[in-house]
Amino acid sequence: MYRIASLVFILLLTSCSLYEDKPQPDTHPNLSNRDIKLISIIGDLPVPPKEYEWTVYKGLAFLKPIFWRSYKNNKIYVSTPLPLTQEGQYESGISVRTIRHIKSQNGISADKAALRLINIIDKKKTTKRLIFSKDFTKKVKLLRYRYQDTSNPKAPFIVHMHFLIDNEQSYINIFDYKAPVKNWDYTWKTRALFIFNNLRPVEFLE
Repeated sequence: MYRIASLVFILLLTSCSLYEDKPQPDTHPNLSNRDIKLISIIGDLPVPPKEYEWTVYKGLAFLKPIFWRSYKNNKIYVSTPLPLTQEGQYESGISVRTIRHIKSQNGISADKAALRLINIIDKKKTTKRLIFSKDFTKKVKLLRYRYQDTSNPKAPFIVHMHFLIDNEQSYINIFDYKAPVKNWDYTWKTRALFIFNNLRPVEFLE
């Protein structure tokens, strides 16, 4: 029996105990090793387009709209155009989760764990699968998965997810975009698709 309780917890985790990630004043002239690595990673990325900036969380680099707010803890990164609610929820935005050491901690390969997590979402009575595809031809495998959630019939939403999977390193980067059904087509075409097309796995940073 696969021990995936911890994986499910991280997948379903939304924005509990997040703190806002605001730029900090440069009060320390000496950079840490992590700061130097981060500067090097971002320096190797293409110049971001207008209104976007590169953000690195754990092992993934992505383009974030510069006017969106950012929140994070050690389990999840969230960026939204509007502040989180008092309950830590959001209507529209992106989130990033990284799950590491999957084989040693759960007794299952990273790609099989990702498929198992998708199957769990599919089995929920309030979800409907809209898109599923996979590309396992490269070292970092890709699963694309989109579903509609009607747990709140008055405010149904859609979530599009990319699972970036490395079996050798035994990790999954989960990047998703969430938006209300009523304006999904517009936000997907004007912003989210561009963000997904520019996801880049990078060196893992704690």
